[in-house]
Amino acid sequence: TMMLSSIASISSVASGRKVLYKQLDSAFFPPAVFAIANCLVQVPLMAVEVLIYVTATYWFPGLAPEAPRFFFFFVILMLTYVAITAYFQLLAVVRPTEAEAQSIASFSVLVMVTFAGFMIPLTQIKPWFLWLYYISPISYAFRALSVCEFLSPSYGHLGIHYLAYVGFDSNSSWMSLGVLYLAGFIGAILVMMTVSVWKIRWPEKFSGGTPAAGPALPTTAGAAPGNTDASGAAVVTVAPLQSRLPPVTLSFRDLCYKVDLPGQHHQYGLALLQGISGLARP
Repeated sequence: TMMLSSIASISSVASGRKVLYKQLDSAFFPPAVFAIANCLVQVPLMAVEVLIYVTATYWFPGLAPEAPRFFFFFVILMLTYVAITAYFQLLAVVRPTEAEAQSIASFSVLVMVTFAGFMIPLTQIKPWFLWLYYISPISYAFRALSVCEFLSPSYGHLGIHYLAYVGFDSNSSWMSLGVLYLAGFIGAILVMMTVSVWKIRWPEKFSGGTPAAGPALPTTAGAAPGNTDASGAAVVTVAPLQSRLPPVTLSFRDLCYKVDLPGQHHQYGLALLQGISGLARP
């Protein structure tokens, strides 16, 4: 469920790509700052969503009633949510269109869920598909959660037998490995996004149709002979207006603009602009 909701992040990144290119060209910030900030800015909202989801999916089914295991369940799902969202945002940067990025993201979700060890147990995955299991963040998250749950004393030896049945070792180190892999996956995605934003620039295509031709001017007596089209209408070439001012590049920082309101006498007035910085090019 959370992975499918993460696909919506592709649209926000793809739609802001044109503005991002301008800001990077103007050296507003380095690419690494964009990659890290774009990931961290969503963490508070993600934490609320994961907390609500974990509360419903952990206590209601009757999983191990232990606070440390509940907290570990929350941490794993939080890291998985951030990792998948960062991966989808990377697709929005490296692919030219939003539709193409969403198609790859949907197919990736299908592959990661299929070879996570839940729908197809690890012991039943064909050898030539094992690499899909070992590179998927979902598989490490599922294995860490399974080991954390079934090593609980409330399951006894039954939990160890179940882990052996699905091909998982009853070693608690898989819990730490799951956290480390997810954190490393997020770091690798941020590095790739930094390099991609720096190196890859997709041109923004014109979304509308071909501009319609306006009505032709009628032929007049003063029109020069030969300057007519097939219908006999005069073709008039209008030269563009030339500005007397030379083009300049304008930059501003901490710009403030205040106005006085009628009938009100105070010292500072009404602030319409406060602390605005930017760059305008011709």
